[in-house]
Amino acid sequence: MENEALVGLAGAGIVWSLVGVFRRTFTIPDRFIPLLALATGIAWNVGLKGAEVSDATWGVAIIFGVLGGLAATGFESGKKNVVDG
Repeated sequence: MENEALVGLAGAGIVWSLVGVFRRTFTIPDRFIPLLALATGIAWNVGLKGAEVSDATWGVAIIFGVLGGLAATGFESGKKNVVDG
C-alpha cells in the first residue's frame, strides 16, 4: 500500500513534529516529553489503523506506535545533545 510511509518508524518524524508543536503550545516539563512522544506515537498509528490507512492489525499498530514514539524521543535527545550542546 502506498500509504505505508506514514506508519511505524517511518512516522517517527511526524510524531517528533507533533511533539514539538505540543511543547510550544502548552508548557510541558522536559521530563514528560518521552511520555508525550510515546502517547503521540501510539495515537498516530492507532488513528491510521482506525482510518484504514494501514493494513496492520491493532496489536501491530500499537507496537508501531511505541517504536515511533521511542524513535521520536531519540530524535529529541540527539537534537538536544548536538544542537543545544
